[in-house]
Amino acid sequence: AGNSGNNAAAPTGEAAAQPVGISMMSPFYSAQPPTTDDSNAAFKALQEKLGVKLDVTFIPGTTYNDKLNVMLASGNLPQVMVVLDNKNAAIINAVRSGAFWEIGPYI
Repeated sequence: AGNSGNNAAAPTGEAAAQPVGISMMSPFYSAQPPTTDDSNAAFKALQEKLGVKLDVTFIPGTTYNDKLNVMLASGNLPQVMVVLDNKNAAIINAVRSGAFWEIGPYI
């Protein structure tokens, strides 16, 4: 019996691994935040393409900086977040104290 090329072997290595979880915080400016479940085809496709599981917290744009300041003060930060005001004293202090990763080499 020859090899037909239709082997159904179990995936190994990275293919068998679960998607990497990434926590994010982002502002939104519409009446309702975007959905992040399977009903949002674009969000679902993005996760599948990147092989990640995104845990996004959407904060109303009008209160985003306040929420960001509270999170900085508490030390409970997501892995990825939007900084709307890079002159914000709390952001500058957090950068100086090493609260953020240097990503320049990865870009």
